[in-house]
Amino acid sequence: MIGAGIIGLSIAYHLASLGTGRIVVLERESIASGTTAKATGGLRHQFSQRIHVQLSKRSIDFYSTIEDRLGYPVPFNRVGYVFLVDDEAVMESLQQSVAMQNSLGVPTELVTPTHLHSRYPTINVEGLVAATYCPLDGVGSPVDAAMAFANAARRLGVDIREGCAVTDVHVENSRISGVSTPMGRIDCNQLVVATGAWTSRFNQALAWEFPIEPHPRQVFVLTPVDGTRDLPFLVDVRSGTYVHAEANDVLLGGGDRDRGASYDAVVEWDRLATIAEAMTHRIPALKQARAVNAWCGLREMTPDDMPLLGPVPSVDGVWCAAGFSGHGFMHAPAAGEVVAGLITGSATVDFDVSGLRLDRFSSAHGSVGTETTVF
Repeated sequence: MIGAGIIGLSIAYHLASLGTGRIVVLERESIASGTTAKATGGLRHQFSQRIHVQLSKRSIDFYSTIEDRLGYPVPFNRVGYVFLVDDEAVMESLQQSVAMQNSLGVPTELVTPTHLHSRYPTINVEGLVAATYCPLDGVGSPVDAAMAFANAARRLGVDIREGCAVTDVHVENSRISGVSTPMGRIDCNQLVVATGAWTSRFNQALAWEFPIEPHPRQVFVLTPVDGTRDLPFLVDVRSGTYVHAEANDVLLGGGDRDRGASYDAVVEWDRLATIAEAMTHRIPALKQARAVNAWCGLREMTPDDMPLLGPVPSVDGVWCAAGFSGHGFMHAPAAGEVVAGLITGSATVDFDVSGLRLDRFSSAHGSVGTETTVF
């Protein structure tokens, strides 16, 4: 396994739970030090693609009982998600998504502006045509979850090596045979690439073009003000900005999908005014908040904003679990089950994930569709 972010650790844990042989996780830095460390922790069922809703259902069910499963406490606050819509065409699209989510047992509601304001008086509903709300959505802790998977995996015998980068990949007769590290070669007959935004660095070694680009995503930390403590995870669809309350502060982010592909994860403070303007229009109380900190991480974006899950066609024994497009923490438990099942030939989930295969962008295998509920 290459990568000890939450995806790699979930896969390692689920593989070990199935009783597979020796499992080694190689991490060039430390556990959850990459994109997992910079994630804001959103957990939602509200997607436009059926497979995303299924991954969310499976994962959020897991997170709701994670301490019982893994023996490690992980915060999960079901504050709900609300998507604010001020466009009739967008509302019609979301209406279809809500119907699909309901068909899968997710209690998402399409609510009127009046009803939304009665539930959350802090929200300015002027100009809105509707909103969607799901009470099962919420916020968790990505780093705590990653540590829970790591501890549980180690108890099952998984060898997690931090500070151990993969420097080369060895392929013999179109099959994986091992990897090189500064500590020596490790032979293997199965290899999982769970390297997130850095996956394309293996393009040449594995003779496969991984369509994953790194995109910076920044978050501003605001002081809490009256009326924000009880807000849901709030998304303004038009601007792509979001806000949600944490224990001692408020997080403001999004609105930066126009940033180009880059590994340069630096905060652009000049974007704060534009992002704040969009959200303070909806939450006027935020005008009294002050920005006290910020951070920037990377999202691993694919052409259809859907993950790459499955075998790498060019090399037998190599598997990819990357490209989650900002939803790695959200879908990590289910992704771990899926990949563990694919490797062992076990039926670990009851839904079809073939639409996430790596060759879906070729003319022979089309994508299941683009995920539109990404901000």
